Amino acid sequence: MPVNKNQLGRLLVIHGKLATGRKFNWEQLANACELSDLVRERPAERTLKADIRLLQETFKAPIPKWKPHYYYEKEFTLFEALNQDDAALLNESLALLRQFSALPQSDGLQEVLFKLETEAGLFAEIPRTVVYFEQNPLLKGLHFLNELYNYINCQQCIEIDYTDFKGVQSTFVIHPYFLKEYNNRWYLFGLEHSQQLLYNLALDRMNKLTPASTSFQSNDTLDPATYFEHFIGVTKPQASQPEEVTIRVLKPRAWYVNTKPIHPSQKILQETETDISFSYNLIINKELESKILELGADCEVMTPKTLRSKIREVVEGMRGWYELD
Repeated sequence: MPVNKNQLGRLLVIHGKLATGRKFNWEQLANACELSDLVRERPAERTLKADIRLLQETFKAPIPKWKPHYYYEKEFTLFEALNQDDAALLNESLALLRQFSALPQSDGLQEVLFKLETEAGLFAEIPRTVVYFEQNPLLKGLHFLNELYNYINCQQCIEIDYTDFKGVQSTFVIHPYFLKEYNNRWYLFGLEHSQQLLYNLALDRMNKLTPASTSFQSNDTLDPATYFEHFIGVTKPQASQPEEVTIRVLKPRAWYVNTKPIHPSQKILQETETDISFSYNLIINKELESKILELGADCEVMTPKTLRSKIREVVEGMRGWYELD
């Protein structure tokens, strides 16, 4: 039987109370639902009794029938009602969530996990973590994530004090549209009010956020799914168009590129005993140049000539650092 979000909250609260071993009438359980952050509203008697029947019949909770009070006749957790595969999946999901709860943008997650594990008794054991995500909790600006997320949802215009990578300080009035993560850094995309242009601002260069009195302009044209289709990262040069980019990568590095494409448009043009040639349909930007340079001496840009010349300039500049006296 499908369980909606509100009903799940009530079930967790009811279970948390009955798991204490004490007896409760329906009014006491309704009061607990109203006071809990998982529900925050008082259910009707009919609704609550339907939840009790669900626990009895679907989850096989040991709640005596036809009694004036509700209680568990023996120890019981919701975890026990799950089959082995479901139980394993919940424990693994919890382990993944714990990693994100340590980040500053996840202030409330640790509390939610604690309620699920203790108050609601949903999880029977704490699994060891076997999957680790790359994180950088010390990265500047992460504490703005939650605030920006709320501004976007509330469609609130904001004033941002900002310092660019050259040290120049500016103040922007932004209509915030969405957030994007790239290379372990977060960026806010929104309409800059005075110039009416789309800006992307790195969170690690933000100094202060303030609500602005400017009326919010809705995002009626920009679709993130299509906006990022033809370039890598977050930088889209103005008036730029996708073009064919071809590179030649030496093996065994080429096998790595083949199994982890630089971009979804990647295609194999030719393969020899020593190398693989790849093609892409991309807008050329700094992030693409960085991806190519990451491959070092294993990669040669074939086309276009403008990109080949740019990479050559970078390589010649690097060579100057390593030339022997």
